[in-house]
Order: sequence, then structure tokens, then C-alpha cells
Amino acid sequence: MNTSEIKYGKIQQMIFDQPQKNIVLQSTNGSYISYGELQSLIFKTKKKFAVECFSRQLRIALIIKTPAISAIAFSTISCFATVMPINSSLTEEELIFFIEDLEADFILIEKGLLIKKNKLKRKYSNKIFEAFFSSSEISSFQITGSNNKQFSFCKKIKEEVKESEIALLLSTSGTTAKPKTVPLTQKNICCSAINIPLAKNNDPIMVTKKPFFIQEIPFDLSAKKPIEKHAIGLR
Repeated sequence: MNTSEIKYGKIQQMIFDQPQKNIVLQSTNGSYISYGELQSLIFKTKKKFAVECFSRQLRIALIIKTPAISAIAFSTISCFATVMPINSSLTEEELIFFIEDLEADFILIEKGLLIKKNKLKRKYSNKIFEAFFSSSEISSFQITGSNNKQFSFCKKIKEEVKESEIALLLSTSGTTAKPKTVPLTQKNICCSAINIPLAKNNDPIMVTKKPFFIQEIPFDLSAKKPIEKHAIGLR
């Protein structure tokens, strides 16, 4: 498909054009999140990061292990900011290197991953937010952390995100050379979201594992299958 024929150029536009009752993500435990719930989360997440207080697009680093949390965090944050996933299995020193190298404005880390990362907590205390599910339902996605009180009275100066702006910054693993940063625009993501199902004969469900980077998956040899807290169906 020619990209000029694609209807959507922005992630938020694509999400908000779907019927609110339709399921967008579903976990193997049967819980799901609808497009309507995802739309509501986008507004709540945008407010949490005080997006209106910045004259340029925010850069938010994600340090998340659970696939379902990662999927929802990306789907909401990419609507208004550049998402920069960082492998949660890296050492504390490596995490700090990538945070600095990517020039992150804020850090969203999965709740529980900050344990024993004292240097990270001290260095970025005013930038860290935590993401988690408050129940077994994936629709219970929440973000806690800084209230950004320093931005309480600011005026909106950031224009709506454009389709040419960067939605995702990926760091290569550095297997053959030094790690490099690969940018994907809003339209890049929309094109992929539309073209992948076409390649799968319009199958409405796509099963995913950990996105964004190569990482070892724990394997239960007795059960002969990967150990996953959540496997996600994208609809």
C-alpha cells in the first residue's frame, strides 16, 4: 500500500476513530481494555505529564518488563510525546547511560523495578513516574509519581503533535557496532499498524510478546513454553 493512500497519519487520530466499545488489547487472563477506555487514559496520561508546559515534544523513557503495561504505556504516551523504550534487564549504570544519551525529560518505570536502584532514584527523583495495574484487569492501568507542581500555572504553548514528529526512538542492541538510535514518526507507526494486518490476510487479532528490543524470555522447560505474565492480543 502506498503511504499516501493511508487514512491515518497520527496515532491519536487512529485510536479515536475506532468504536469505543471495541476491544483494543486483551490479556490471556481474559481481561481487556476497550478503545473508549484507552481514549480516556490518553487524556489522563497527558495531564499527568503536564504536556502543555513544554514548547517542544516531550521525550519519555520507558523501563517496563510486563508486555501489557508496555503496550498501554506506548499507546497512550505516543499520542503526545516521543517514547523511548529501554531494556529493563540492563544494569543501573547502563540504564543511566541510555537515559542521558536519549535526553529523556521523564522516566516511566514499571512499579517494583526501582528496588535496589538507589542511584537511579537519587539522580532522577523529580523525573520518575511508575506504571502498574491496580488489579488483575489490564484496564486498571495507572501512573503515579511527580505531580509536576512547578508547572501548575503554565500556559499551553505546545501545538498538537504532527504526523512528521517522532513517536518512537529505538536503540539498537550494538551487536555489530555501537548502539544507534532509530526514529519512527507518527505516520511510520500508523502505516505499520495498517499494513501488518493486511499482510496477515486482515486477521483482526495479532499476538505480541515483549516489544521494542531483543531480550531473553524466561522458559519453562517442563511446560515447554515461555513464562509470560501477560500475552496480548491487539485488535
